[in-house]
Amino acid sequence: MEPNTFLWDTCGPHCIITALGGGIIQLKYALETVKLLLQKSPNNLDTVIQLTFNNLHKFQIKYNVLKSSEEFQKLTSVNLSKCCNRNGLLAYCNPMIASQILVHIALNQK
Repeated sequence: MEPNTFLWDTCGPHCIITALGGGIIQLKYALETVKLLLQKSPNNLDTVIQLTFNNLHKFQIKYNVLKSSEEFQKLTSVNLSKCCNRNGLLAYCNPMIASQILVHIALNQK
């Protein structure tokens, strides 16, 4: 499956949802962190959910993937993948519900 959204596809909605108290996170990185938290505290889901909630800001999608204007000018269809949202996205309005969803996905993912 090919990544099918680019950074410019999500920046507008990200601004709107952030203004409403939510965000858009990179799913892969968030799940990796939640899985580590679950390994450390497998019997305390409330703690894992709270730690996930406290760290949601770390997983927000980033728009500064290109470091210079020269790098931007060198973009071609071949290396446009630097601008893809390739690690999955989770958009949310309620950070606590997003944290709960992440924990439940991590628990049920093999």
